[in-house]
Amino acid sequence: MADVKDIKTYAGKALSINPNHARANYVLGKWNYEVLTLPWTKKAAVKVLFGGMPPATIENAYKHMEKCKAIEPYFVRNYLDLAKVYKYDHKPAQSIEVLNQLVKLPTRTGDDAALKSEGKKLLSEMQ
Repeated sequence: MADVKDIKTYAGKALSINPNHARANYVLGKWNYEVLTLPWTKKAAVKVLFGGMPPATIENAYKHMEKCKAIEPYFVRNYLDLAKVYKYDHKPAQSIEVLNQLVKLPTRTGDDAALKSEGKKLLSEMQ
């Protein structure tokens, strides 16, 4: 769990050097989402063992992932996670919109096909 704090610290440092670094924006957005969705038992353990966690917000998750999407429009993993953020925040229209964009993206990396397949499955569950 100590690594979780470091992720936020180092992603923040990367963005202080280059605020338009797509992957650093993705990491910080994903960090916010993951911290928000931690089970309460893990949150309690982090508080006891490490004195708590820096605050995470759904707005920061959106902000950083949307910025990543604008900077690196073919980063499939970001689209999938952004759709999950919108779904988590009970915004199905935005989630479906992002998933529709995701399935139309070209397959560029070895992971893209599996990520797009997961996105298609999520899209079919939401429609």
